[in-house]
Amino acid sequence: MHDLRAQLIRGFNYDLWANQAWLKTAPDMPDPDKAMAVLRHILVAQMAWHERAAGRADVSVADFDGWVATEEGFVKSSAAWKAVLAETPLEASVKAVRSDGTVWVFPLGELAQHVINHGTYHRGHLRGLADSASFEEFDDTDWVAWLRLTGQVPPA
Repeated sequence: MHDLRAQLIRGFNYDLWANQAWLKTAPDMPDPDKAMAVLRHILVAQMAWHERAAGRADVSVADFDGWVATEEGFVKSSAAWKAVLAETPLEASVKAVRSDGTVWVFPLGELAQHVINHGTYHRGHLRGLADSASFEEFDDTDWVAWLRLTGQVPPA
């Protein structure tokens, strides 16, 4: 089994692959604007949490107004997260200041796991949008699909 740092980095590799798959699908969905808004939310949240992990506790998603979800944006976000994970102790404290002034402190490793889970959650949201419109033209972006596709789990 992998150590936690390696597992989190693998998680961001998976997350990038899955986001790229949905970026290709979103324009063909029955409501492409809504699908792209969900992808934008995933990207902006990743970047906001990365900024906090880099020491900017007061960053807000409003700081990313005007951003759109692009492959380049997801590639940059993934690379930024993997760099932080490679260079920073997973126990390092990350401060986040809410709009009401409440300060929260999280271990970096826990935040990284949250960011990965957040993307998975909202890709499930995209799947729900597709299902509700009887749209079935999307790739399987589950973790095991990624493992199979990348040859990390060969057939028996």
